[in-house]
Amino acid sequence: VRAGALRALREAFGARAAKIFIAAIDDPDESVATAACYSIEQLQIRSPQSLESFLKLLRRLEPVRQGVVLEAMGVACDKRAVPHLLAVLKDPDRHIAHIEAATAIGKLTGEEGVRPFLRGDGFDPAGQKEAIRKWEQWWERNR
Repeated sequence: VRAGALRALREAFGARAAKIFIAAIDDPDESVATAACYSIEQLQIRSPQSLESFLKLLRRLEPVRQGVVLEAMGVACDKRAVPHLLAVLKDPDRHIAHIEAATAIGKLTGEEGVRPFLRGDGFDPAGQKEAIRKWEQWWERNR
């Protein structure tokens, strides 16, 4: 019910309800927290101070449900999120979330995101390793 209320709030008030969406990241109900993340991403709400809330939510969720959080981080956070997103990319148990993490890093760094991960017939592990190497170099230069 509360997740539905957030969706209705997004439709009715848009970014004017930003503070409510940001606060809902910490909701103990995962459906409410992920609905808040979806709204943040869709409405392009910036909230760099929310990094810790996003990270706590990521720790609570199964990898299959982390995509919406990672996408929201790419919009809301600043470059301090990059090492955390790189950790997702390096974790083989979270492979389901790699594309979303790559997209978020691309948005935050201004560097190419998903293309190195994909090739004509699907996912490219070699491209992933090269992209991670480049983003790690970016992080070293831009901390």
